[in-house]
Amino acid sequence: MLFLFFLIIASDSGDCTAIIHDKEFWYPDGSVVLVAGTTAFRVYQGILTAESTIFSDLFSIPQPEAAEGIVECPTVEVSDSVEDLRTLLRFLLNRR
Repeated sequence: MLFLFFLIIASDSGDCTAIIHDKEFWYPDGSVVLVAGTTAFRVYQGILTAESTIFSDLFSIPQPEAAEGIVECPTVEVSDSVEDLRTLLRFLLNRR
């Protein structure tokens, strides 16, 4: 049985976007949510920081606070495509 989970994120302009949880990279205990397009990846910030200087630098930049009730961890929007981010996460997280 396939379950689709999604979030609703409101932008500064007041528009709402449905965000779908990625099936492969959505860990309930993840510490950060990366959003590419309309797909959210809940992963482990510490592992990404240890494995990638780019993520280390990204997470050192203060991020705006997520809207209340979306998720209980930081949310970072990235400009990468969904497939590019998924491929990068496969490489970084499956090396361990």
